Amino acid sequence: MEWTPDEPVQVTAGPRRTTPLYLATDGTALHGSWEMGDLSSFAGGLNAREVTRLLLYRPRYSTSTVFTGIHRLRERATAHFGGALFPRCPEAALHSGPRDLADDADVLGAFVQAMGDAWDTRPLETVTTAAHLTGGFDSGVLATRAAAPRLHPRQRRVSPYDEPLYRPFQRLTEGLAAFGVRAVVTGLGGD
Repeated sequence: MEWTPDEPVQVTAGPRRTTPLYLATDGTALHGSWEMGDLSSFAGGLNAREVTRLLLYRPRYSTSTVFTGIHRLRERATAHFGGALFPRCPEAALHSGPRDLADDADVLGAFVQAMGDAWDTRPLETVTTAAHLTGGFDSGVLATRAAAPRLHPRQRRVSPYDEPLYRPFQRLTEGLAAFGVRAVVTGLGGD
């Protein structure tokens, strides 16, 4: 965030897990959070275009969210605020193609290590964990790699970008909970 007296505030979202950043304004102050739910009081209604894109699994790189009144800054995006909010996406990045892989690169080993590190931060109880297998390769890989101790419980508002199928998953997890399941391993959406 940059501020100079008598100039609009400039907010720039950076890479490496600092995005997306959600912004909202009441006309006098700029509010921001990495959790969309923190800005729920600024949601004016549903943005039909963004809701449609989300439901069709066709999200676009934009500053819009499914809620009017809440804007999203993704990597390299900038917003200016001086009483009104003006978010702007960066120019498209040029991609020349994939890099060459070193002859001695252990891709599978690195993947297994990364997944193991992820499971260690959120260990699962094998007795109360179910695997939601969608038929995709990613859910099968995740299910076979699931480890032991339990997930840390979270009590927070749901962002539609975290789970586009919230209602079906809610019904699924309620049913699984009735059978004593306390965690579901899934790879939905990764294929």
